[in-house]
Amino acid sequence: PAGKAISERDRDTAVVRFHLDPTIQARQHDDGTIILNAPDGESWAFLCGAIRPEIGDDVHFAGLLGLRASKQIVLSFALRQTAEVSWTLMRVPRPSVPAEAENS
Repeated sequence: PAGKAISERDRDTAVVRFHLDPTIQARQHDDGTIILNAPDGESWAFLCGAIRPEIGDDVHFAGLLGLRASKQIVLSFALRQTAEVSWTLMRVPRPSVPAEAENS
């Protein structure tokens, strides 16, 4: 911040941000996994082993609609304690529909 000295703690903190499109809905499970749901029904799971991800507010600047509220996935960690950051984005299979339900 302007005019404010950087503290020793701030020098040791890094943040990785994954900005989400405004059409993506994000929810977090108790185990830290974040589920991302797209409007077409596809779902993805975001996992990060050593660092608990958080969902934060964001602003989407691109697009013809102008500024839009969106979300971001935030990974905050201490540089001295974390040599690398690894994360996984896995597609979540859609639930199968029983054959009798399709014909109803």
